Amino acid sequence: MLFSSYIFIFVFLPIVWFGFHTIKALSFSHSYALAIIFLVLSSLFFYAYWKLSYLPILLSSIALNYCFATWILACNTHTTKTFLLKAIRGGDTLNLYNPKFPLYLGIVFNLALLGFFKYTDFFLENFALFTQLLHLDFNIPLPHILLPLALSFVTFQQIAFLVDCYTKIKHDNHTLRQSSNPTHNTIDFIDYCLFITFFPQLIAGPIVHHKEMMPQFAKLSKETSPKTFALYESVAKGLFIFSIGLFKKVCIADSFAKWANAGYSAVEKGAVLNLFESWATSLSYTFQLYFDFSGYCDMAIGLGLLFGIMLPINFNSPYKALNITDFWRRWHITLGRFLKEYVYIPLGGNRFGKLLTLRNLFIVAFLSGIWHGAGWGFVVWGILHAFAMCIHRIYTWWYEGLESKNTQSLNNTKVFNDKDMKACDINTRMPQATTHAKLHTTSSISLNPHTSAMTDNLTMHQEPSCANTQQGNDASCSTTQRYS
Repeated sequence: MLFSSYIFIFVFLPIVWFGFHTIKALSFSHSYALAIIFLVLSSLFFYAYWKLSYLPILLSSIALNYCFATWILACNTHTTKTFLLKAIRGGDTLNLYNPKFPLYLGIVFNLALLGFFKYTDFFLENFALFTQLLHLDFNIPLPHILLPLALSFVTFQQIAFLVDCYTKIKHDNHTLRQSSNPTHNTIDFIDYCLFITFFPQLIAGPIVHHKEMMPQFAKLSKETSPKTFALYESVAKGLFIFSIGLFKKVCIADSFAKWANAGYSAVEKGAVLNLFESWATSLSYTFQLYFDFSGYCDMAIGLGLLFGIMLPINFNSPYKALNITDFWRRWHITLGRFLKEYVYIPLGGNRFGKLLTLRNLFIVAFLSGIWHGAGWGFVVWGILHAFAMCIHRIYTWWYEGLESKNTQSLNNTKVFNDKDMKACDINTRMPQATTHAKLHTTSSISLNPHTSAMTDNLTMHQEPSCANTQQGNDASCSTTQRYS
């Protein structure tokens, strides 16, 4: 069921929207809980409409991750001493209520589930090719496992939730040690199901956090007055943004898709495209991807607003980016946020030197590539973006170093010029001050009648001095004679 399909726009969406707000507005005490259950069931129906066999996989993943999250939150210093399991090696003890144990177990489970459904055929196909190169007879039939819809997004979203639960436990450890009563962290199962299955973000993101979703639903639970029933402002904004996204998808992306499909279909049939046709096909596919994803992100935000929920922005004009780093800050923003917070920073980020920073950048970009799909094209695409990210970071370091040197040079030149200006100013003021002092002294003497004899003696002693130094210092001589 596509967001742009008639059955979604004219049947599913009106029924779910009207039913959710109607149930929530009822006067009895559990109306909001029933509205949440209705929204969860509607989201599961939306998911199962694609293929019913995908639904048990999604529900199993939700149930197991809920257990892992509850296990992590149950780990505290008051229960640690009770739950111990003897390990096989060396008689050591393995603490089942160490929060790292369920965290690692949950991460391995989610990655294994995604790897099985997404990459099994890819690995088996390449393994068979490798054995053929070695002339080994391994004929392994491909199982042709289909990837359940939205499993890539659900996997990352649930891993992020498990890590957030572990972080909360670490943050609460200090309080638990100082408190005689342990804190009880619980997760409501219905709320968790809604967090994972909320249909506007279920199929293709954005990858949301529990802390940015569930507080908004909790706020809605308190809004039961008639003024907030229809959420008029939110609904108006939602319809407007949804309409923009729908236009991008139907009118722009689907129009470019016709040109792109025609060009690639001709190549598959053996036709040779000329220069104009090749560029038209390539650019059509480029703009099809751009407006398709941009339109979907807009429609997801608009649908969320219809229910009073603001989803995070996931697309911000990436073709306006000035470099590859800025591009990935604008394209699939929540995926970049996940990889930064849960891969790049745990690997060390940029805290351990430039070489390890480049390694971390390469790993993140490479993982982003293979996350998008199973195939050598995605592997090469990820490697190219990884090299581009590393090259841009090296260039940034070089440019910042060059700019720092220029700034230091300008500062040194400014300090030197300031010193010269001060020295010149002092040298200029000293003769003026000396001349002023002499004039002041002479005038004071001439005005005092009791110093006339002293003046005559001063004149007699200065005249020979003037005569002896007239050749070397005419200016001083003239000044002395004038003062006398």
